[in-house]
Amino acid sequence: MKIKKYLINTTVSFVSTFLFLALIELFTRWLYKDFYPSQYEFRMSCPEPYKEAPYFSEEFVKESFKQPGGWFYDSLIGTILPYNFHGKYFNVKDHKRVTTHQPDNFLKYVYVFGGSTIYCSEVPDEHTVCSYLQRKLNQRYPKRYKVINMGASSLNTREQFQKLIHTRIDSGDVVIFYGGVNDALLLWAGDIHQSVFNFQKGNLTSLKGVRKFNFDLFNYLSPYSKFVRIFLNPYHYGLPCHFQDSLKIKKLCKDLETYYIQYIQKAHEFCQSHKACFINILQPQLLTRKHHSEYEKKLLENKFLIPPAWKAALEFAYPRLKISIIKLQKMEIFSVDFSSIFNGLEKEIYLDICHVNEYANSKLADNMIKLFEYIN
Repeated sequence: MKIKKYLINTTVSFVSTFLFLALIELFTRWLYKDFYPSQYEFRMSCPEPYKEAPYFSEEFVKESFKQPGGWFYDSLIGTILPYNFHGKYFNVKDHKRVTTHQPDNFLKYVYVFGGSTIYCSEVPDEHTVCSYLQRKLNQRYPKRYKVINMGASSLNTREQFQKLIHTRIDSGDVVIFYGGVNDALLLWAGDIHQSVFNFQKGNLTSLKGVRKFNFDLFNYLSPYSKFVRIFLNPYHYGLPCHFQDSLKIKKLCKDLETYYIQYIQKAHEFCQSHKACFINILQPQLLTRKHHSEYEKKLLENKFLIPPAWKAALEFAYPRLKISIIKLQKMEIFSVDFSSIFNGLEKEIYLDICHVNEYANSKLADNMIKLFEYIN
């Protein structure tokens, strides 16, 4: 009888706990039905930038988060590269995102270096910045240029330079550096000579004890529970301590300007030595928009999609990066400030702090191709 009573009590307790947790989960999903604690949920909801996208589907979003099957660190180059991948919407060949409509016969290469905003995980192959640029070059300069996408997640200017010096560059080729955001995020890391990828990886690999258990538990439960994703998220979304130190931030910003100019100058000189054309572009991001729409304001308020530390880093860094562009121009290094090129667009384009949809990529390519008038 005692065993039977124990089993009944245990079953009742288990069922009661299960029902209680289920009710909490259902209530959370109802109350926060329009709140997205992860990029995956947000993208699956078909946000405004995807409303008119002809390629959008659940299949597309799932593949966008599956590809490229991981990133690996190339110790020879000193940067990360994507694994090769073959899919319906995303393809990576020779560790480079595929650029569509490349001509079979051409004269010179156009190498576009950058971070994730050049790699373009937010759109299919034919809608990346590089694919749009290729099509526009085909129209303007038939059979002259072949565009190569050299973008990879999190790459800053120093890492772009590392990739450049391990790339074969010939006379007449065009090299484009596109960045700014990943350089600004070095302020978040607190070390200008760090990389965003290694900083994030280091934080996770250094976890021990209870903290590691909390992360492992969260990673196990979060795919199944919105309550867990919102209220039990162990990731730190606040500002790092050094952001409270005005002298530290001032020094970091000064160091960032020096570092940025130094590596752009090195890239320029490397291209000169190979008789190639070099173009440096400071990229736009959500905080450089002159006015924010209601959609953008809501996006900026979601700490899971745009961490406050990222916003602060960009607010600190971008004024210095814009000054750096002016200084580089005075040094006669082809540098342009694209940070405000999206200000006139009425459509919603941003999916987070800097990643955009196919419409914005097309407009970016429109502005890029204008620069070719100065080198042809």
